Formats: sequence, structure tokens, C-alpha cells
Amino acid sequence: SKEMDSGDFAGRTYPPLREREKIIKNILSIPEEKRTSLEFWMLGALTLYEGILDEDDFQVNEGITALTASANHSNPHVEGVQDLTWILLVRGLDSLALPYAQKATQIDPTYRDALSLLAWVYIGLGQRDNAVETLKKASSLDDSLPADKELIRDLEKNEDLKKLRSKLVLNNANVESLIKQDGA
Repeated sequence: SKEMDSGDFAGRTYPPLREREKIIKNILSIPEEKRTSLEFWMLGALTLYEGILDEDDFQVNEGITALTASANHSNPHVEGVQDLTWILLVRGLDSLALPYAQKATQIDPTYRDALSLLAWVYIGLGQRDNAVETLKKASSLDDSLPADKELIRDLEKNEDLKKLRSKLVLNNANVESLIKQDGA
């Protein structure tokens, strides 16, 4: 059941439901003005995960609100900015994702996942040259993935950007498999 099983989604493992609920309750007990960026990120990530599992847009929006607070915090946590970028991108809101994707790469210019996500945002916005330049930075890092170089090749071969962009959504938003993994 959802209560007993942890979930694995987007390369991240989540604790079982009761543990998630306890973490959320503890963070919510902290007044908003005293929450750290890390706490906003944890609240956002867990709430977003629950919303996706339950197919509950209200909960997804609560998660986005917490991630936005993490991203806009005076000392933003890179994962909070990154997760906000990801959900905006998956929801097709590339233009809203752009400043957050750029911010994540400013916080940590050697964070491969942030560079890759920024490239996907550029693809969604039709900015092929910016996507290639960003992916070249990502592929030069020690933790680069073969997919980075494959995407550069596709972009340099003038593959259709809309088709490329749709692959990201299909790869990252497979909610049915997420629900099955969590036992819901």
C-alpha cells in the first residue's frame, strides 16, 4: 500500500507515507518566516510528490508554492530551485521555468542536472543555440551522461524542437509508473 511503500521518482527515493506525513507536519509547525530554504524545499518536494501520487492539483500547487518559497529565499537551496524548474517544465510552463533554471545554474555552475534542465527549457523556448551551449557545459563535467551528448547531436542535426521537447515530458512525467511503484 501507499502507506507502507517508499517511492522512487525522478531518480529520487521518498520515505514511506507516515514518515512523509511526519516530516510535512514538523515543517508546517515552523512559522513560514522562520523556515529555511531547505525546509521549504523538503515541504515542497514531499507535498508535490503526494499531489502527483494522488493526482491532486491543489496539493501539487501547494508543493509548487513551497518550492517557490525555497527558490526565492534569501539563501536559496539549489534543489528547491531545481525542483521548481522541473515541475514548471513538466507542466509546459517553460517561460516561467527559465529564470529558475538560470538561477539553479548560478547557485551551482557545475551542477550537471541544473545545466541539463536549463537546456531543456531552452529547447522548449525554441532557443537551440542556447540549449547546445548549455549542454556542452553539462557534457564537459565529470558526471555528464551519454544523453547529454546525444541531445547535442540531435540539436546540431536540426531535429524538430517540439518533438525533442515532448520526449522530456514523456520521460519525466510518467505518473502511472510512479503510482504503481508507490503501491497506490
